[in-house]
Amino acid sequence: MPSAAADYDQPQPCEDEPHFSSSLLAPWPLIRVYTKAPGMEAIEATRRIRAGELIAKFYGTVQAVPSMYTLQVEQGVHVACEQGGPTFTNHSCAPNAFFDMSICTTRAPFPILTALRDIAEGEEITFNYHHTEWDMATPFVCLCGASQCIGQVRGFKHLDADSQKRYQSHLTPFIQRMWAEQEAQCAKLA
Repeated sequence: MPSAAADYDQPQPCEDEPHFSSSLLAPWPLIRVYTKAPGMEAIEATRRIRAGELIAKFYGTVQAVPSMYTLQVEQGVHVACEQGGPTFTNHSCAPNAFFDMSICTTRAPFPILTALRDIAEGEEITFNYHHTEWDMATPFVCLCGASQCIGQVRGFKHLDADSQKRYQSHLTPFIQRMWAEQEAQCAKLA
């Protein structure tokens, strides 16, 4: 039986689309990649970005197996944006942006990076993996330094109930559905 990701055709990006960014040589104009530490790249704002503003819309490819650089669309369906901002958007437990996956599907894998709050020019743009990942392929220790830092980033299903509620406003549709299923199972056991 083929994997879920293999069942979908891969549309080609339209280079004349105003939000298209597939290459580091032609980045989306609101962000730039910089070296944060040896061997660690990040993205930063090239100008002030207002809360709710679309930062970038990326083209991705669908794959069945997650990696530390994919965004989860469904169970067994992950979007990889190998060249562009998602690869360099680092985690924070208090992020300033999120990946809006509400229009991202397996047939149209276009994650949209959107500002959660105003972002200053030169500020690193971050997101929270718990908004997009149910169970991380590559868990890691968080070093974001936020006052409510989770410490261990393993995916939304591993968060305590208070943390899940704190993050609920920007969850992807898939994570929302998985959380509702988890809550229903817990209610049956109670």
